[in-house]
Amino acid sequence: MARSPVRSGLFDARDRATKKRRDRNDPKEPDAPTNATLLAWIEERLERQSPDELERIDLAEYIRQTHEFDIPVPERLRLLATQLETLVRSFDNPLRAWAALDRVYQYAERLSPQGARVRASRGISASELAEEATCRDDRVAATRLYGFAHAALAKAAELSPTDAEIAYLQGYVHYMDDASGPSRALEHFDSPGTASIGFRVARVGRRRGGQ
Repeated sequence: MARSPVRSGLFDARDRATKKRRDRNDPKEPDAPTNATLLAWIEERLERQSPDELERIDLAEYIRQTHEFDIPVPERLRLLATQLETLVRSFDNPLRAWAALDRVYQYAERLSPQGARVRASRGISASELAEEATCRDDRVAATRLYGFAHAALAKAAELSPTDAEIAYLQGYVHYMDDASGPSRALEHFDSPGTASIGFRVARVGRRRGGQ
């Protein structure tokens, strides 16, 4: 299951989350072939590890092992987190899964304190696990995870205030979070540039029963 900030195209409600994840690892920088090679390298190693091992990946060692890839260290860590996200979704507790992911994102953020891209990816990961918690009817975990998602995307927007992709993602998370009203999603979907990125505002009203 792949991931990323969505660049273009209208979403069918059925597959919007799948496309959101698929596009997250199709960045403009570094080039996609290098990214794909690293992602394959990560997947091959992670799939051999137990849940306990996934929770305590040696991040310094990972950075050392991936030094030959011509990718900035924070981006290498972000890619590790997006691959790890797929595996930790099977954990019995979504908050335990988030803890495993969040330590990777925090490490990346310490190395790139002004990087909006890592924050946006962190927000997507939190929202994905929030949706997982919602499906499991774990409202406590879902509420906390949506809170983490909103905070990460708000920070990303602060660091990159003109980025329409981030504004769209903020709207998407409010759209999926039942604790948010449709007006919160509309605030972000109405931002300049977001209409060409995501589904139209009418979808919000349709999901919310026309409220």
